[in-house]
Amino acid sequence: MSKVLYVTANPKSVDQSYGLRLGKYFTEQVKTKNGNVIIEHVDLFKEDIPFVDADVLSAREKLASNESLTTEEAEKIRRIDQILDQFLSADSIVFVTPLWNFTVPAYMKAYLDCLCLAGKTFKYKYNGVTGLITGKKILHIQTIGGVFSEGPYAEYEMGDRYVKSIMAFIGLTDYQKVVMEGTNQFRDQIDQLFEKAKQQLDVQVEQFV
Repeated sequence: MSKVLYVTANPKSVDQSYGLRLGKYFTEQVKTKNGNVIIEHVDLFKEDIPFVDADVLSAREKLASNESLTTEEAEKIRRIDQILDQFLSADSIVFVTPLWNFTVPAYMKAYLDCLCLAGKTFKYKYNGVTGLITGKKILHIQTIGGVFSEGPYAEYEMGDRYVKSIMAFIGLTDYQKVVMEGTNQFRDQIDQLFEKAKQQLDVQVEQFV
């Protein structure tokens, strides 16, 4: 029985978010294709996602030298370990994010920071870094108010590029994306844009069942 980890980073309700509606559509299609698939939802705006702060940095230094942690440090490290273990237990991962000010929401950044742990998901080598995680499929569903796939703003797109880079950094290169862009710029075409994204997701469903 395979498990899909469904990670969303949007404070809106499903009916107010094109991204969440696309994510809901995709997971429902996956479940329809294979009723044995387990879909585990992680809502980053509702979960406890530790940010890398003074406690986390201090804890990592203490762990490296076998020192005792404070209560606050231990709790944050415990939660980071839980997040990483949950990620590692999944066969495939679906991320759903909007593009905010050229990149992902802060909670998504914090979540990805929890996945980048030297010795667990990557290791340093003399000539660089090697990712340690393999065998997982990644799909990123991203919504954008404007158009960033081409034109003068293409180089400003640091949302999907960032997610893809982090996944590759830890070893996961089986990566696909579906982007619905122009949600604010082309409101008169919103239904067509939504249907186009759904059609692209239909193709991806076959990869996840």
